[in-house]
Amino acid sequence: MDELHDPARYSPRVLELFDRPARLGPPPGANREGQAENRARGSWLRMYLQVEAERVVAAGFHARGCPHTIAAAELACEALTGSDASELAEYRAEFLEAALPLPPEKLDVRLLIEDAVRAAAHGRR
Repeated sequence: MDELHDPARYSPRVLELFDRPARLGPPPGANREGQAENRARGSWLRMYLQVEAERVVAAGFHARGCPHTIAAAELACEALTGSDASELAEYRAEFLEAALPLPPEKLDVRLLIEDAVRAAAHGRR
């Protein structure tokens, strides 16, 4: 078993989302984007949103980071789809800790997601 797929480091859910992300890249019609980075960890995330009639109709991402970063971005895109665009500026991704789960040393991944989504609230493409 390679180090990346070591179940002691990453849950099956994290590995599933990391190995097969469905929302890589901007969705067709993306009209907002926002970026965030964590230089200390070497991670970077750009979120792309397609907003119509003040609803998020699609979301996608590009990322550089650990499997938790990729998995969290995938789940955030899923959760954002259908949401009210007026709530993006205050976006909270607390659900990630239970959905993945995120270990305590990876809670900065949640902040990366939140920062990128909040930047996309105002970032026109």
